[in-house]
Amino acid sequence: LPLHFGIAGIFIYGALFAVVRIFLLPVLPLTLLAGFTFGLGGGLFAIMFGITLSAAFGFLFSRYAARAAVARRMERYPRFHAMDRAIAHEGWKIVGLLRMCPVPFGISNYLYGLTAIPFWHYMASTLIGLLPGNIMYVYLGLLGKRTAEGPPDPLEYLAGGLTLLALVGVTF
Repeated sequence: LPLHFGIAGIFIYGALFAVVRIFLLPVLPLTLLAGFTFGLGGGLFAIMFGITLSAAFGFLFSRYAARAAVARRMERYPRFHAMDRAIAHEGWKIVGLLRMCPVPFGISNYLYGLTAIPFWHYMASTLIGLLPGNIMYVYLGLLGKRTAEGPPDPLEYLAGGLTLLALVGVTF
């Protein structure tokens, strides 16, 4: 069905991905299905579009709904202020590195909104940090489609194997 919508289907799929992520539900099956359905380029775009929407929503929601209240409650804790200042200045490094690790992505969107990291630093680090892993997952979905259609080229087996090795390596 998404292929019947053409380019709009990619955006619709990305929006669906964002909604699932906003509600903190698992999205790995959707990431693999994006590669299966739209191929590497279209699937990756759909997933990154959904990541952009959900990351921005979670961050901005907590930034404007809870940051002031959390900061007021933490006024008496000097460690919190020190951490908050460090995150404001160097948070993009923290976000980027954690996005490359297998930590829950959804809840962290809300948590980063409670810190002083600037929005655009957060978004850039999020998108750059999540790109390599999502390329691998979308590619695995595409490889699954090609395998279902018939035996893929031997080079695709090699690329798939290297993708899986890289995925295991990044996870550990």
